[in-house]
Amino acid sequence: MLESKNQSETPCRTFRIPTAVYSWEEVIQTLSRVQGKKYTCTYHPNSGVHKLAQKYASEGDLDKELGYALKAMIGDPNEEGVPKPWDHDKFPDIHPESLETSLRRYFSK
Repeated sequence: MLESKNQSETPCRTFRIPTAVYSWEEVIQTLSRVQGKKYTCTYHPNSGVHKLAQKYASEGDLDKELGYALKAMIGDPNEEGVPKPWDHDKFPDIHPESLETSLRRYFSK
């Protein structure tokens, strides 16, 4: 994983309040169910994306660097989008939506 060049100097904490960790297959199945369309997963190797992110970082192309860094993270089956510990207990009045609820709300607009 690439290290951020712009690390915050403040002691502020990022709160983590997801509802679950989904596999790509679960995301696609949920999207198919919500939209009533058939989708399939096609997996592509993400070898080389770390090198491309580093290349664009050294060239100062932030957009491409971040794009390839995101591809590396999304394509890594061991990567956690929101690592634990999650902070549900600190905010009992917050009730995060599930993926399916969020997608239904988004596509109903």
